[in-house]
Amino acid sequence: MALLLTAGQADAQWAGSIGVVSDYRHRGVSFSDRRPAVQGSASWDHPSGLFAGAQATTVRLGPAAIGTNAEFLYYGGFARDAGPFAWEAGMLRYDYSGPARVQGYGYTEAFVGASRGGVSARLFRSNRHYENESSSWYLQAMVAGALTDDIQYFVQACALRLAPAPGRSDAAIAQHSDARVGLQALWRGFQIELALVGTDRSESACYGAGRRCGFGPVLSVNRPLP
Repeated sequence: MALLLTAGQADAQWAGSIGVVSDYRHRGVSFSDRRPAVQGSASWDHPSGLFAGAQATTVRLGPAAIGTNAEFLYYGGFARDAGPFAWEAGMLRYDYSGPARVQGYGYTEAFVGASRGGVSARLFRSNRHYENESSSWYLQAMVAGALTDDIQYFVQACALRLAPAPGRSDAAIAQHSDARVGLQALWRGFQIELALVGTDRSESACYGAGRRCGFGPVLSVNRPLP
């Protein structure tokens, strides 16, 4: 979900897109096993500042969740301008198909965000993190700017703090970071992004098996729907 951080338009607006990504990364971790994925999204913005949206993405999780083939994201909230700043607050929900749904991978987060110019930040809080009964904090910060009329750069750095599960006072607090650095461009009606994405998680601490956590290039191409 992109940072909204904008006040409502003069009229309520609907938007949607469909696209492909060479490797679907969720907070630095490959949820498509470093293979291509298909995404579709829809969003709604109201002049009052209310917003809502949904996104569906094909995934390949494993080994415990082999057979899961889709991730669903739902979100809603409120965004306003306040002088030179813009802010937002809301809730989001991740759900999954197949085995991941049965095993309780879905979870809900609350978030708040603020921006000024090309600098933005958002803080997420959840009482559950995937199948783990653990609370988490996730901080996302981004700097973005225009290189030309059609090309934009961005640098995003994030940090996750995952508390021990209930009853595991002997366990250490897990802390990880992830990052995205890249370019976005508009070309003949397509939105194209090329980025270097990854996390400092070790492969043994990563979701599933295989090389899901190392840094790697990610290319995405999206087409806005009329």
